[in-house]
Amino acid sequence: MRLIVDVENTVIERDGKLHLDPFEETNSLVMVGLLTANGEETIVTFDHSEADPTPNGHEIVQKALDDARQATFTNPLQKGSTSFRFQQYANSHPVIRQIVPFIQTPMNIMANFVDRTPVFNLVRQEYREALRSPDPSVRSQAVGKMVVGTAIYTSLAHLALEGRITGGGPTDPKLAALYRNSKNWQPYSLNVGTPDNPEWISYQRMDPWTTAFGIAGDINEMMEMGQMADNDGADIMAMVIVAFGNNIVSKTYLQGISDVVNIMSAKSNSFEINGLLRRRAASMLPFSSLTGQVANRFDDNLREVRTYLDQMKKQTGIARSSLPLKYDFISGQPMETPEKMLGYIQVKSLKPEDADIALINTEMQKLNQKFSGADRKIGGVILTPEQYQRWNQLMGTTKIGGKTLSDALVREINKKRYRKDDDDYNIVMARESHRVQMLNKQLSRYRSRAKRLLYGEFPDLKQRVREYDRYVDKSKRGNVGERPVLDMNLQ
Repeated sequence: MRLIVDVENTVIERDGKLHLDPFEETNSLVMVGLLTANGEETIVTFDHSEADPTPNGHEIVQKALDDARQATFTNPLQKGSTSFRFQQYANSHPVIRQIVPFIQTPMNIMANFVDRTPVFNLVRQEYREALRSPDPSVRSQAVGKMVVGTAIYTSLAHLALEGRITGGGPTDPKLAALYRNSKNWQPYSLNVGTPDNPEWISYQRMDPWTTAFGIAGDINEMMEMGQMADNDGADIMAMVIVAFGNNIVSKTYLQGISDVVNIMSAKSNSFEINGLLRRRAASMLPFSSLTGQVANRFDDNLREVRTYLDQMKKQTGIARSSLPLKYDFISGQPMETPEKMLGYIQVKSLKPEDADIALINTEMQKLNQKFSGADRKIGGVILTPEQYQRWNQLMGTTKIGGKTLSDALVREINKKRYRKDDDDYNIVMARESHRVQMLNKQLSRYRSRAKRLLYGEFPDLKQRVREYDRYVDKSKRGNVGERPVLDMNLQ
C-alpha cells in the first residue's frame, strides 16, 4: 500500500516515503490517499485541527510530518534534554542568539551523526531508549546505526592512514597557517587524486554525513604529529574525545561558540582577539555572508586585513582592491583565493609548476616546526600591512647566488646529509634536528637580504628603526628620552 499526502492539492509523496513540508504544518485541511494493490484509490479529506473523522487518520499525517522533519533535521528537540533547555534559555536571553543564532537544526544534525558514532551514541538518552524500545522497528534502526557506524569508521581509518583524508591540522596559529597555505594540503578534505598529484575536495560543508571523516582525519594527524605518547587506552580515548570536539566546534553554525572560546583562551594574543572581533563585527552587516561570497568569487587573491574598516571592505567587496595582497614567503607569489565547487565546496589541486613548493611544504609539515617568513615588527617598530606583505614578497623573489628561496630550500632538502627519505623525523626535537637547522639557515639568509631591500624601498621605516635603536641604547644607560612612535600605521 502506498500513502499519498496532499496539502492544498500539492502532492508531496516521493520515492515511496512521505514528505510533508514542515512549513505547511499549520494548514489544517489535509487529503490522505490510500492506493491499494488493485489500483483503487480512496481519497479522504479531513481537518486535523478537529476530531479525526477517519480511523488512524491523524497517525498517517503525523508519520508524514515526522518523516519530513527527520529528513530536514527540523524535528522538535526532546523536552527535558540539555539541548531543549539551552534552546529555552536562548529564547529568553536574546543576547545568546548573537553567539548561537541557530539551535534546533544544528542539534539535530549533531544528534544524527552521534547516533552513528560507536560509544558516543550510548551517551545520548534518546539512543539508549531506542535500543530498549518495545517497538522492533525502532530497536532495529538503533542497532543498524551502530553497525553501519562501526563499518564506516573502520573504512575511514584505513583511508586516513593512506593519507586520503585530512583533519583540521595543527591548533597552533603559526603551524596552522603553514599547513593552510601549502600547495598540497587542505583541511577536512578528501583526496580524489594520487599522493603525488592530490586533488582535495572539502567535506566540511556536507554535514552530517561527513563528520566521521573529520574525526578519522584528526585522530590520524594527532598520531602523525606525535601527540600520543603511548599506545594505551587512555591516550587513544583522549584523542577520540579531542577529535570529536574539534569536529563539533569547526562547524560553521557553531562559529560563534568557537570564536568565544578562542577569545577566552587567547590570553595576551591581542592580534588574534582583534581578528575575531573584526570578523564578528563584519558578520553583522546586512547580507554579509552573500556579499562576502560574491567578493571572494571575483577576487583571485587573498587580502591583508588589519582594521575594522579593512574587514568591512573585504566582506562587502567595496574598495576591496585597495587592500594589500597577501604573499607566500616561500614562493613570493600572491596567495590565491580558494577555489569553490558548486559555489560552496572548497577544492585544491596541485599544479605542475608548484611541485617544488609542494616538496618544501611537505618537509615543513613532517618537521612540525613553526617556519615563518617576514615579521610584523622590526625591533619594536610595527610594520604597515603593505610593508609586511612586501617583505614576504621580497623574501620569496630575491635571488642569492642566482637562486631564489625555494631553489635554495629544494637544494638543501635534496642533499645527502638531509636524509629526506629516512623515517626518524619525530625522534628528535626541533632544536636538535639537523633538518630544521638546514632550512632555518636558508630562511634567515633570505629574510635578512629581503629586509635590506625593504629598507631601500621604505627609507622612513629604516629611519624609524634607527630612532628606536638609539632610544633603547640611551635607556640602557639611564638616559631615558622621548619614546619614538613605533607604529608605522600612525605616520
